[in-house]
Amino acid sequence: MNGNGAARSNGVIRVLIADDHPTIHVGVGALLRVEKPDWEICATAADGREAIARATELRPHIVIMDCTMPHVNGLEATGEIHHALPGIEVLLFTGVRCRQTLAEAFQSRACGCLLKSEGPDVLLRGLESVLHRDRFRSRGIIEVYDDIVAASGKLRPLTPCERETARLIAEGKATKQVAAELGVSIKTTETHRANIFAKLQVHSVAELVRYALRIGLVRL
Repeated sequence: MNGNGAARSNGVIRVLIADDHPTIHVGVGALLRVEKPDWEICATAADGREAIARATELRPHIVIMDCTMPHVNGLEATGEIHHALPGIEVLLFTGVRCRQTLAEAFQSRACGCLLKSEGPDVLLRGLESVLHRDRFRSRGIIEVYDDIVAASGKLRPLTPCERETARLIAEGKATKQVAAELGVSIKTTETHRANIFAKLQVHSVAELVRYALRIGLVRL
């Protein structure tokens, strides 16, 4: 058995691709053949209902799941797979820009989530993360989610520098360490810290850590 509970065959990682666009099947398959020669595409599916059936039958290690598909959408299929087949990890891979769909994807039970526009390197990082059951939310997804939350009037989005500062603080770095790692002054780091706490409406490092874990900015 591997770490995610699905049995391997001769050390091969099996991947199911669920997407209603055949070009995705071809493109992702070609990428994995080059970058992950010890992985295999065990099946493809064109809708959520078929994805559930294939996952049940074949027990892949990972399902790459499009959010929007016919019959049963990817978000619903992810929920069913998570409930019935907890050893299988799902990586949501979406090209939609609907705020509601992206918010639901971010908050879903899928182990990983990224935008199709982010490129093959991000997809590969996401696959490696979910294989080891590390929650993965890509930078693009995090930025979109931050914008959604900000638009709701609850929080203001962080700048890229503030986001990096938040990540380092959540990882347990002291102010001097954060400043040194980012190449900025201690005063600038303290300003970023104050802005982060105000924008996220948190009042302690512990609250910041909980927020960072929730959005996938840091991992346990």
